[in-house]
Amino acid sequence: MQRRKVFIYGYHGFRNLGAEARLISMIHNLRQRAPHIDITVSTFDKKRLAYVGRDYNVSTAYLHPAFYKGKATRLIGDTDVMILAEGNMLTDEFSPLMIEVFAHAMEEAERQQKYVVGLALDSGRISPVRKGRMVSALNSIELLTVRAPSARDVLLQLGVKIPIQVTADCALSMPLPSDVLRRQLASRYGIKDQRLDAVAPVDFHMWPAKIALFGRRDEYLRWPIKATWGDGGRRMSETLIADWVRYVDYLLDFSKDGLVPLLVMDPADRRIAERIAQAVKDPRRVLLLAGDDLTPPQMSALMSMFSSVTTSRYHALVLPLPYAVPFIGLGHDTRTKFIAEHLDMPECFVPYDSVDRIDRLIALHRQLAGNAEKVESTRARIRPGVLALQREDQRNYDIVAQHAFGWRSNVSQGERSVPAYGPAL
Repeated sequence: MQRRKVFIYGYHGFRNLGAEARLISMIHNLRQRAPHIDITVSTFDKKRLAYVGRDYNVSTAYLHPAFYKGKATRLIGDTDVMILAEGNMLTDEFSPLMIEVFAHAMEEAERQQKYVVGLALDSGRISPVRKGRMVSALNSIELLTVRAPSARDVLLQLGVKIPIQVTADCALSMPLPSDVLRRQLASRYGIKDQRLDAVAPVDFHMWPAKIALFGRRDEYLRWPIKATWGDGGRRMSETLIADWVRYVDYLLDFSKDGLVPLLVMDPADRRIAERIAQAVKDPRRVLLLAGDDLTPPQMSALMSMFSSVTTSRYHALVLPLPYAVPFIGLGHDTRTKFIAEHLDMPECFVPYDSVDRIDRLIALHRQLAGNAEKVESTRARIRPGVLALQREDQRNYDIVAQHAFGWRSNVSQGERSVPAYGPAL
C-alpha cells in the first residue's frame, strides 16, 4: 500500500500537557487505522517534544515561534494531509498568535491544494477584526470535527459553511498508563493512601498574550510570548490568587492527612501555582505536579489517584475523565462549560467572574466529593458520559482514515470501560 505523509500542526513543544495528550492519542489511533503513514509533527521547541519522536516513531519539525511561516509553508507543501491539532485554535482570547498561525496554515494549504482536516476543535471568543479571516480560512478546508455540540453551533453562527461533525476531544482516547508506572510515580511523590484533591489554576488576567522580542523577563510566559495583564489585570490576578489560597486551605482542612496536588498543565500556570503553594497554611501538603517534569501519560497515571479535581484548565478536567474523577470547572472560556454540559453535569461549571466563586466551589466539592459515598455516586454519573465521549473520539480517526485516505477503519470499537481503580479515599 502506498505510504502517505501526514503533517500534524499544533501547539506542540511548550509542554502544554493537553496539547501533547491530544497529539499522542492522534498518533496512536491513526496508526491503528492507517499503519502505512509517515507522520511529521510541528514543535515550537527544539528539545521538549523529543520524547514523542522517540517513543511514538514520528518525525518532529522545529518551527521558530516568531519566524515560522517559511518552514511551515515548506512542510505543508511536502505533505499529503495536514491535520490541525490545536483544539483551541479558533479563538484569540489567549493570543492573536493562534489565529495568525492557523489561518496562515489553512491559507497556504489552499494555495498548494492540500487536504486539510481540523480535528476535534472548539470555538471561543474571537474579535471582529480577526473573525472574517478565520471564517474564510475554515471554509477552505475539507473536513472539520468539533468536540462539543455547542462549538458547532457557535461556528455555524459565525458563518462557517463546511460540514461540521461533532465528536469529542482526542485526549479522551490517549492510551492509559500501566499500573507499574502508577506505582513508580506514587513512590516518587510520596503518595500512599492519602486523599488527593487536585487544583489546576490559570491566571485568566494575564491574557491575551502577544509576540514581543524584547521586554522584562518576568512578563514572559515563554519567550517570545509575553503576557499583557490589561485592564487592571495585575490587581485581579492578586485577588484570584487569594481566592485560590482560600480554596486550597479549605481542601487541606477538609482532609487532615490529605494532599492537594497543584497542577501546572502549561508552563504559563507555574507562576500562579507557585504563588498559591507559598501562601497556603500548610505548604508541606501541597504537591506541585508540572508538565516540565511529567509527560501526559505520567500525569494521567497520577490523576488516576485523585479524589477530585477543581480546574480552570480544560485538559485537567479531560485527562482524569477515564478514571471518572469528580470534577469542578472554574471556567474562563467555553471549553470547560461545554464538556460539563456534554456530560449532563452543567452544575459543575462555575464562571470565573462569579462574585461568590469560592463559596460555590466549596459547596460543589462537598456535594460531589464530600465522602466516599458521594465520590462513588459522582463517579457513577460520570462513567456513562465518558464512555460515550470515548466512542465519539474514535469517530475522529475513522473519519480521517475514510475521508482523507479513502481507507475503511479495521479497528473494532468494542465496549470501552472506565478503569476500576480510582481515587484513594
